[in-house]
Amino acid sequence: MKGNNLEGEIPDLSALELLETLLCSDLSNNNLSGSIPSYLATLRNLKALYLQNNNFSGTIPAALLQRSEASLLMFEFSGNPSLCNSINTECSPSQNASQAPQSLSSNSRSSRGIIVGISVAGVLLLGATIGFVAYFIYRKKNSSLHNGTIHERLSQVEVAESKSPVSPIMCKLIPAELNVRKFSYEEIEVATNNFTTKLGEGGFGPVYKGWLDDGRVAAIKVNSKISNQGSKEFLNEIDLLSQVHHKSLVRLLGYSNEEKQVLVYEFMSEGSLYECLHGPHKYNSVLSWVTRLKIILNAAEGLSYLHEGCSPKIIHRDIKSSNILLNDQMDAKISDFGISRNQLISVTDAVPTAAMGTPGYVDPEYLGSLKMTEKIDVYSFGVLLFEIISGRRPIFQSLPSKQTKNITDWAKSSIFIIDPSLHDHYNFESVWKVLQVAHTCVEMPHVSLGITGFLMTPLLQVIAHTE
Repeated sequence: MKGNNLEGEIPDLSALELLETLLCSDLSNNNLSGSIPSYLATLRNLKALYLQNNNFSGTIPAALLQRSEASLLMFEFSGNPSLCNSINTECSPSQNASQAPQSLSSNSRSSRGIIVGISVAGVLLLGATIGFVAYFIYRKKNSSLHNGTIHERLSQVEVAESKSPVSPIMCKLIPAELNVRKFSYEEIEVATNNFTTKLGEGGFGPVYKGWLDDGRVAAIKVNSKISNQGSKEFLNEIDLLSQVHHKSLVRLLGYSNEEKQVLVYEFMSEGSLYECLHGPHKYNSVLSWVTRLKIILNAAEGLSYLHEGCSPKIIHRDIKSSNILLNDQMDAKISDFGISRNQLISVTDAVPTAAMGTPGYVDPEYLGSLKMTEKIDVYSFGVLLFEIISGRRPIFQSLPSKQTKNITDWAKSSIFIIDPSLHDHYNFESVWKVLQVAHTCVEMPHVSLGITGFLMTPLLQVIAHTE
């Protein structure tokens, strides 16, 4: 039902039990008006709702926004100028007025409303039917894999669903064009003011600051001329990134594939963790230990999602402080994951043709075998923890000898490694526990329990007992 010039309001289908199985609904790029029905927020299996570029008005149901904030729902509503955010914005009376076109006669509007009501109801019911079949197959498959009581099986399914807002089934049902916006190259030029404000340089190419037409600020990555990534591979990356949605991962907002390959991401106003730890202004705003713990937990949650919440799992292969970005609330999100260089991993380990990663963060075992497993990221995460605790770069020169040292070897042999800029304003026990996690990450021979088992649990315990 996307882009079919539909007009009118979404009908009330709250009484239909089949609607409970709806997984995805795309009503974007139409002329739908009226308010967004609140019953949509009660559909517990709904994972994606696209209402952008319509004429909806009034208040966005708070429950929909809350589900989106909790990464339980992919919810897009940009391009509706008369909508207001019920959490952050007060709605004026004029915003509650109907936005239906005035050029139609009363009878015409009534007929069109009946037609759109039937059409929208049809697409919702069709989506619900597909969702019901997929959900039934998914539950049946899971019940055949696990022994135990019905209660135990239900608990296992609930835990699996809570880990990943985008299930393996959803990855197959939601194509890329439903999740992200496709920009023209001209729109990219306007957004960046002809690429005026450069934020930095990454593996994909230069990164520019941009201002989208819906008011959002974005980080816009433009593929460099020396990149050999093909169009098919680029679109495959878009397909992957559009399905990966977690509060601790930098979100893809859109892309362009016209004159150049462009990725449009949410903007992280506080820059990278690397800049906070090692940049020229690090002494003006030293990260407190509590803030560092928050960043550690956010990064661990994002990595856990990539490894255990996606199917197939995603191995980042370049976890480092410059790929941990911070917003104005100092929430940390992982960036620079994709399939242009970070390939999807199947049940059997893949072997690339060349090593990837950043010196100082790379697992020595990986350099020897080039075998891709989760341990690549786990080792890098351990190095990241040493970096956060000590405030030192992964590779640094020791004084007074100016001998180049690796932070992992140094941390293993040093008695006191805590960042002196913290000035004893930390809980030593919590630092010690995080240090133990770091040693576990770099010393473990293989990954057996999964990242949640050996990493998330102790970190959550540290957070719970640290103020």
